[in-house]
Amino acid sequence: MLWALASLLVERGSKVDVAVSVGTTLAKPEDELTAEDRAVLQAAEKEQAGRVIAACVGGNYHTVLDQSGHLFQHGVQIPCQVLATLFRPRIHYPDFAFRNPAPNVFYTCTSERLRSEFGTMPHLLTTVHNGIDLKRYPAAARRADYVMWMGPVMPETAPHLVVQAARAAGQTILLAADTAQIDRYRAYYEEQVRPLIDHDKVRWAQLENFEHKTQLLREARAVLLAPQNELVSAQPALEALACGTPVVSFDAGDIREIVVEGTGFVVNSVEEMTRAIVGLRNLRSLDCRRQVEENFSMRSMADGYEALLQDLDEQRRWAMRRE
Repeated sequence: MLWALASLLVERGSKVDVAVSVGTTLAKPEDELTAEDRAVLQAAEKEQAGRVIAACVGGNYHTVLDQSGHLFQHGVQIPCQVLATLFRPRIHYPDFAFRNPAPNVFYTCTSERLRSEFGTMPHLLTTVHNGIDLKRYPAAARRADYVMWMGPVMPETAPHLVVQAARAAGQTILLAADTAQIDRYRAYYEEQVRPLIDHDKVRWAQLENFEHKTQLLREARAVLLAPQNELVSAQPALEALACGTPVVSFDAGDIREIVVEGTGFVVNSVEEMTRAIVGLRNLRSLDCRRQVEENFSMRSMADGYEALLQDLDEQRRWAMRRE
């Protein structure tokens, strides 16, 4: 995503250098990291920050667009303005991260919900949503007779709940996931998901590759999601809408910013989801795709960052005039 954003900014006339981390990557979920793991990550982040700072000191940069989640904490050492993207809940940043922010550091968030967590923090600018590359998501052509759930199989994504709703609505449902990711939540899968799969009204689909995933999304009547907390990724909803497929989802995280009127339904229970499935016939694929084009595409993301950078330039010019 960072490379695609940089490419679009270059197309629009900006000169962009991209700094990619070469630090240690630990293949563990965040909640399984030990104190030793975190120390390794912090050392890698510090090393990478030092390299970027040195490049800025030795170069002639106007702005550092920080999407690393940590570089902005070194803003006082960077001799140009820093625009940092905040993409995690505030509790996931260290307490000191936002104390006495450097005057050259500005912030944007990837959702309005996330922005509300940072309240009246100084230098907090308007939201820029993350974008997806629409060229990789062909619009729907012909629908099959099923609804679909997609995501990692775990209690937080609750596929067993969408199966209940689909059954109550008399719909065939396809559960699409990567089987290789099941092991971490094997007990949940064996106890609450596998017994529901009858290979008739409830089917299992192993996602083979990206093309297979988008094909299933394009053919589904709708994607049903049941996120159980704010941390569950809304990426499946975005991918579905990009393919012109409506979404019915529980209300959690950023869903209300993604699933708007005409593109699906936001619900609060299995019963509400069941009723919403019946209303899918009134939704248009074109409206679903347009929602992503206008608000969550790579181009809309580039528009957002470009507007923020222009606004910061204008503020800087006014400050220089006052001086």
